[in-house]
Order: sequence, then C-alpha cells, then structure tokens
Amino acid sequence: MKKILFTLIAVTFINSLCFAQQESTAAKEPQKPAGSATAPVAVAPVSVPAPVLSKSITGKVETVSIGDLSKGIKPEIVVIGEDGQKLSLVVKPGTPIVAKDTKIITLTEIKKDDKVTVEYITKQSGTHRAESIKLVE
Repeated sequence: MKKILFTLIAVTFINSLCFAQQESTAAKEPQKPAGSATAPVAVAPVSVPAPVLSKSITGKVETVSIGDLSKGIKPEIVVIGEDGQKLSLVVKPGTPIVAKDTKIITLTEIKKDDKVTVEYITKQSGTHRAESIKLVE
C-alpha cells in the first residue's frame, strides 16, 4: 500500500513539474512600444487533416506474418474478402484480437483460412492498419 501511495505522489509531482515548464503565450509575444504602427501580417492557411474513416472487411485469412520490429518488419495479416478483394493490413502491437468465444488472443493464434472481420483505417501513405480483428464462424 505504501508503494502505491509513494508511486502516486511521485507521478503527481512529476506532472506538476511538466506543467510548470510551459511558458505562457503572453511571454512568447514580444512587447510593442506604445504608439508604434504594425503592418498586417500574412497568415498561411492551416490545413486540417481529413477525418480518418474506419472500414471493415470480412473474409478468410491468406497469410499471417508476425514480423520483427527490431528489424523494421511490421506484423501483417492478408485477408481475402468475400468479394475476392485481397487486402494486406499492418497489425500494431496492442491491436485487439478477439476469438469466437470473446477471449483476447494474439496474432500467432490466427491461422490460414480462419474467417475474420477486420476493422481498419487507410493511412495517407496508402497502407491499411488493422484497428481490431475478430474471428467469426
């Protein structure tokens, strides 16, 4: 109990230091002398990223690649959809993978020809990233 309390106090103290390090916006703006005229400043338009839409695909697993993050090889699953569409999806660590009996499983437990439903997003680079994987009948 003492360890938990000590950890909570330490985390709170560290967080308070982080907030104390932030400068106020008033301190960042230079002071202008009274009565000085300033020319209007052109401001570049801000581009707002488009919202990322989640899609899903249901189909059979063609391949599962565990990958090796230390070598830069990302875990990947290839699914052939019911319409014949073949989709390669990157699986990040921590992506929830749920079995038929609603238990959480790992990517290594998915086998070829398992039927899955994958919720995914398409990144700006064109790659597809699995947000969740669920084994179905």
